[in-house]
Amino acid sequence: MPCPGNACKEGLSEGHTSPKVRHLYRIAGENIMAKRCDICGKGPMSGNNVSHAHNTTRRRFLPNLHSMRAMVNSSVKQIRVCSSCLRSGKVKKPA
Repeated sequence: MPCPGNACKEGLSEGHTSPKVRHLYRIAGENIMAKRCDICGKGPMSGNNVSHAHNTTRRRFLPNLHSMRAMVNSSVKQIRVCSSCLRSGKVKKPA
């Protein structure tokens, strides 16, 4: 699936067709997705609550997201970033 609008033309991505690039849609201004990191695309995962009696019920593991201002294509934008991207330095903060 190609990039929406002109995301590829703006240098956000180069000729991808993978569904893992959904995080670029928000930066391109289309299809804002909930609970997803704008840098790495990390989103909710599912698993089980396991009680002491080993009863299992389904649950969701949500990413630890932070709203922050960051440099995107030499302009400042509000993005949501997971804590692992913040720690690893993948986000360029405005000066």
